[in-house]
Amino acid sequence: MISNREMKYVNAKVDNEHSIPYPGDNYSKDALLELKNSLYLYDVYYKNRDYDILFSNGDNLVFGIQPFNLSHILGVNFNQLRDSGIFDDLKCDIDKRTSYDLLNTIVENEDDIIKLNKLKEYSLLNFYRIKVRSEVFSKFSNFSEFNFGCINFDKDIASKKGYPTTMKSSKFLFTESDDPGFNYYMLGISNNEDDNYYVETMFPNNIPEKMFAGQEIVMPTVISTTTPSEFNKVEASASQKLRMVKLYDNMARMYNSKFSYFNDYYSTLSNQARVEERQKVLK
Repeated sequence: MISNREMKYVNAKVDNEHSIPYPGDNYSKDALLELKNSLYLYDVYYKNRDYDILFSNGDNLVFGIQPFNLSHILGVNFNQLRDSGIFDDLKCDIDKRTSYDLLNTIVENEDDIIKLNKLKEYSLLNFYRIKVRSEVFSKFSNFSEFNFGCINFDKDIASKKGYPTTMKSSKFLFTESDDPGFNYYMLGISNNEDDNYYVETMFPNNIPEKMFAGQEIVMPTVISTTTPSEFNKVEASASQKLRMVKLYDNMARMYNSKFSYFNDYYSTLSNQARVEERQKVLK
């Protein structure tokens, strides 16, 4: 479970991190274990892989998580660590390596990292941020389960609804949280000058009534994955689509959002789902 105090320290500004209380060695080791698990999930689901997600309103989203951006996503400041000289202490050459390599170096030298962080007056790593972001990251590992939705996010609408933000993300993938203190886990996706999408941020959300209000909700219907050697496409079954339609339609009503899908989707899916269930019985 993620506590509100934990989230306060997660969001502390970099120049104030020296004032964040050290969480203790046990918490720090737990955070690095979560980080190690995130690296494993990255290798399985994201490394050298692009996702192409088709949504219920006809839009599609193509994105991947690049090695150079991974440490930022998981709450580790690559430049700060490199410039601190910590890798000289570890006798590691990190200058020409990616943030993915940096994270592997950290988890492979857990005890030394914790000791060196103490020597640097706990200023190098925010273990609260690492732990929370790694937990959220684990929830978005396998998109083929169709257990997530998407907000087409308009910052102007959010500001008018009492949720001003400096985030650049125009889309937020979300999935239900198993934490009673937070309704959803969010994955924010923005696009750069070349119009390529990238993951900007991840966080647990406890104010969906502000973040969802007035926004457009869409659901995934087809997910394609591309690697250097393979292309794979998975389409949600009628039963999965029907479940998502009911879920996100209720969410839209609850948070005063708009749920977008084509035409008479609901009645069509209901018929298709019944056919699927009959076929299962016949088998």
